[in-house]
Amino acid sequence: MARAVLALHRMSAAGHSFETLFDASPHVIAQAPAIAPLAGTTQRGMPLIAVALPLAMRVLVARRRDPVVHAASVNVAGPARMVYVLGEETRWDAWVDYVQGVTLALRHEGLDVPGFDLLVRSDIPLHAGLGAATALVVAVLRALRDAYVLELDDARLVALAHRAVSTFRDGRSPALAAACAGASERAALVVRPDGGREAIALPDDADVTVLVAPARDAARAPAEPAPLAAARVDELAAALRTGDPVELGALLDTAPGRRTPLLEAARRHPAVFGARGLPESGAIVALVRRGEGRAVRESLLASHARAA
Repeated sequence: MARAVLALHRMSAAGHSFETLFDASPHVIAQAPAIAPLAGTTQRGMPLIAVALPLAMRVLVARRRDPVVHAASVNVAGPARMVYVLGEETRWDAWVDYVQGVTLALRHEGLDVPGFDLLVRSDIPLHAGLGAATALVVAVLRALRDAYVLELDDARLVALAHRAVSTFRDGRSPALAAACAGASERAALVVRPDGGREAIALPDDADVTVLVAPARDAARAPAEPAPLAAARVDELAAALRTGDPVELGALLDTAPGRRTPLLEAARRHPAVFGARGLPESGAIVALVRRGEGRAVRESLLASHARAA
């Protein structure tokens, strides 16, 4: 069977159910969270400290009996379905490359799976530095593990996720996959290059929230030297252990990243302990008073829109 990308419907998959796209019901639903990096770097061999956000990459999967994958996303424009044959994966420069990376990674580990139908539904902003691609491969691996009863513990899943996300695209840090698979909303996960991990609870009176807005005048901050990036992880972890949100916020304020008017406004907000602009985008990670994340986000984004 020849490899093909098929536009089975001229419209996108948005607004369509799994059943209407695939004429079947999903057997498994799995998800993985967006990740807010507080300190460190996604460079290889470097530590990272991150918190999971209440934003999720969700995938619905139905088993097939043939060696074909039918994949669709309601979040990305393009053909309603993309189709490829297992064993014939190749780069298409499309989001489905990450799914192909998963099936290649599984086969490399001797975990062959039959074909499947896949629908992606996500509320993670794309290209915002929040790990959408990594969340996709983690969610797909979790879904296939459940659908085909694969022997995948968390450590093996993280290794496969890193291989999958790096197969057809730029390499990412294994720490990002570990953070996506292991972080939670109320605890920061410290991931070390040697594989060590430590979960540290957020201060009781603080939450982490993210603001994503067009960065009209963003200036990319210079890359932070690796030793300094590593030191910041240790400093932030120490501040987390004390449970002092003021100290933690002060460290976020000094973290490298894009500097924007929205970031400066966030740092002045009375409910914000501290904030950093992510180097990859104009997104802002802010430590706010517990329960005020939504109000802070809405007020700052509204002010930003009025100033545009």
